[in-house]
Amino acid sequence: MSSMEPTEVKKKIYQFLEDNYSYQASEITDTTDLLDGYVIDSLGIIQIVMFLETSFGCEFNANDVNADNFKNINTLSEFVEGQLKNGK
Repeated sequence: MSSMEPTEVKKKIYQFLEDNYSYQASEITDTTDLLDGYVIDSLGIIQIVMFLETSFGCEFNANDVNADNFKNINTLSEFVEGQLKNGK
């Protein structure tokens, strides 16, 4: 798995949301609540998991798919960065 700058991880997540949902990157911030703000739903979580696993080579187990990791762009990118740093 390659090392990636935190801003690159965030950019890819923003691009995914823009490409797959009716949001523009300017409508979502790093701290916009993705779940409570109805940005993504349960199907969206599955799509994001698949995107992150494919794009970054990170692995999600059942315990990783939780409201803490999916709260916002910051928490998602922190999870991915932690996976990249740990070589998972």
